[in-house]
Amino acid sequence: ERQQGSSESVDFDVDATPLSLVDVLMQHSPDVRMKLITPTQPNEPMSAPVHAASTDRVLMVAPTCFQVNAEASADNTFMPKDGVATDEIKDTVLREFSRLHNVITNELCVDVELFTHDGYHGTPDAVFPNNWFSTHLPLDENGNGVIALYPMKCPNRRREVRTDMLNHVKRLCGPDAKLVDVRKMSWPEDGACFAAAPQEGLPFLEGTGSIVMDRGAGVAYVSLSKRADAGLANQWRDAVNKAARTEIVRRVVPFKSFDSSGGLIYHTNVMMMVGSTYAIVCLEAIHDMAERSAVENQLAADGKEVVAITKEQMACMAGNALELQHGLYGVPYVIMSTQARESLDADQVSVLERHVAGIAHADIRTLETLGGGSVRCTIAELFCEEDVVE
Repeated sequence: ERQQGSSESVDFDVDATPLSLVDVLMQHSPDVRMKLITPTQPNEPMSAPVHAASTDRVLMVAPTCFQVNAEASADNTFMPKDGVATDEIKDTVLREFSRLHNVITNELCVDVELFTHDGYHGTPDAVFPNNWFSTHLPLDENGNGVIALYPMKCPNRRREVRTDMLNHVKRLCGPDAKLVDVRKMSWPEDGACFAAAPQEGLPFLEGTGSIVMDRGAGVAYVSLSKRADAGLANQWRDAVNKAARTEIVRRVVPFKSFDSSGGLIYHTNVMMMVGSTYAIVCLEAIHDMAERSAVENQLAADGKEVVAITKEQMACMAGNALELQHGLYGVPYVIMSTQARESLDADQVSVLERHVAGIAHADIRTLETLGGGSVRCTIAELFCEEDVVE
């Protein structure tokens, strides 16, 4: 693991001989008993993927200067309009993040590139880095990897795009990775910095918050909102494919989804996720039946077994989950919050356990309540060529 501060990195010594998963878990929590479940045979393989749909390397930002983001609360119905982060709350949020980090690194043995943020950055939502960048590998062996940067609606979130972090991601992805700056498609002002762009009247697209990727099939699901524009999503697809010199995104599936109060859901990744052979989706949040059918049919065509969640479970962040590969065994796990895990019924858990080796979770209720995002939002996946990052 590597921890990144605002200006320099600190390397930690790691044991040369990796411990087994059971040993790691027993050291972390002696009272934990875990059975490693071998996934059942997956669905018939598709002709598309030549790379994994999930990864064992991610980037995270510890909430070392967390604040309730008043700008974001305007259209994020999953957070309070007038929340305040006292010193006690900030400490609680940091402790919750530490538990999540321990689950990811110790239980799943995933490699985490860990950064911090400070007051002078002016980034209250920095703990959610998946919204400002994403990395992609092509669907065949002949293309380039891609790093995409995204136009975010809230001005204070645009400051999350930091030079030190971007340079680190570029180094990990290697010299052949191409940069696609979607911000220039949103506000094509010559020589202008997107940080100065207006908050209204422009199309926005907020990374893997707005875009839920089925990476193996090359399908992008986009729940349209003020933070996810259909036209810009299509421009993103074309630009990413052009930069890769082959297909990364074959199809964009747009739709609208709504919460229990009838409000437009701000980010796609709070109502659905897609794993290697399964998906968790709040289908009842898609009110238009034609759009709902389009999502269901696409998932079925790509061999995904759907775990349908209710709006109540979505409010518990059951859709805000992510598949990660175990760093030692290479098997898929799904990770979510404890609140999300507790909302699932036995049948839903049984379906998931047919496809993954386990359901990992961490209790981050304070961050969920005041930040309006959950586990998936805190994780930016790093899809890089192995010969670059090893």
